Amino acid sequence: MKRWMNWMIMPTLAAAMVSAIAPSAQADVATPLSSPVTRSGNVTVSANGAQSGACGLVSDQPVEVIRVTEPFASLQFTVDSDRNATLWITGNGQNQCLFADSFSDGLISLPGVWDEGVYNIYVGNRNPGSYTYELTIAP
Repeated sequence: MKRWMNWMIMPTLAAAMVSAIAPSAQADVATPLSSPVTRSGNVTVSANGAQSGACGLVSDQPVEVIRVTEPFASLQFTVDSDRNATLWITGNGQNQCLFADSFSDGLISLPGVWDEGVYNIYVGNRNPGSYTYELTIAP
């Protein structure tokens, strides 16, 4: 009986360890980029979410993580979504927030020079709900 119990415990422990170290659902992007990277997805946000605040409503997890591996990189972030969309980029001491408006028709663009480090990219909205988006990161 004891031997049988050990065989039952080991797979359970192994599964728990794998899930604890498994990477998150979003893919990582690293510089230097040779061509634009485009990701499409769906984000659901609520007024009670943990990340509601000054940059609208965003999910608890970033939609993308980018690793700038050189001293600095010139990158442009573009989001095409709902006219109330938000783009929030945090990391490496930076906190950038942009909003779409009726004039941009849901298009947000943020060009800039980014220092070496890891940045979390969140796509959200000023209103609760479920929204599709397309995120492009271009060199």
